[in-house]
Amino acid sequence: MDNKKLRMMTYTSIFTALVFLVTYFLPPIKLPGGYFNFSDSVIILCALMVGGKSAAFAGAIGASLADIALGYTIFAPFTFFVKGLEGMIVGILSKRKSKKARLFAALTGGVFMAIGYFLAEWLLLPLLDPAFGMIVAISELPFNLIQGIGNALIALVLYNLIIKANKNIIHEF
Repeated sequence: MDNKKLRMMTYTSIFTALVFLVTYFLPPIKLPGGYFNFSDSVIILCALMVGGKSAAFAGAIGASLADIALGYTIFAPFTFFVKGLEGMIVGILSKRKSKKARLFAALTGGVFMAIGYFLAEWLLLPLLDPAFGMIVAISELPFNLIQGIGNALIALVLYNLIIKANKNIIHEF
């Protein structure tokens, strides 16, 4: 195995663990259908720094394991796909490395996450309680949008701080 592959596996593993830890240990804010957390900032940061494949893996595995550990097991399959696709989307859209591309990619990823959970809640919550469904999905959409966009902005700030601290780090990826 060459150094680049080993480095990518290492970064992917670290980001996967960070997604889980940030989701599990930073106090999540509980909502009727789920919880508000900061995992998206780590997923988006991973996509900006390492790329879409690593961010897809970190988002899918780290966030769905956190769902299981926090008792939201029923959401884990949706989380796997939503957070995984979020990472892949940001990674693909940010390939140009310009500030505008990174901003667009991060915000698109955050909005995609909100739409993904809207669909998951709309489809899944009626199975748990017929009184839920579209009403809860609509009521949580603004919170999911705030989470997605807020985390996108946090990821961009962290990305800029990391790049400023070590200008050569981006050349590792």
